Amino acid sequence: MQSGMHPDKNYIYGVTNMTEIDKEVCNLITAVKSSKTYLEYAKWRDILKQDDELRARVDEYRRELFALQHESGDPSIKYRIEEFADRYAEFLENRVVSSFLDAENNLCYMMQELTDKVVSSLDFE
Repeated sequence: MQSGMHPDKNYIYGVTNMTEIDKEVCNLITAVKSSKTYLEYAKWRDILKQDDELRARVDEYRRELFALQHESGDPSIKYRIEEFADRYAEFLENRVVSSFLDAENNLCYMMQELTDKVVSSLDFE
């Protein structure tokens, strides 16, 4: 037995019956993947994957938006956000782009809600 290993192979983080938790996690994954929100995301993700150039532009848009959203204290941020919105306005009119980004946002929101519910129900401080 390796040093630090517990004799019960199912003992993880103080829980001896991880198989039950693993089973429920698998059920949760199945439920998420069969949800309308995930299926819509997967549909638009797969459509977007068919166009490498468009996918690259979406990735560039997402990186730039993320960087803008995480800047603080920059007095020019308002101008830069307006410039960003103007630069990408036509791009966001593309049905595949807008549908993918909307579906991705909806999936992220669903996963945030799910995570919040789990954490808040555990009295995790």
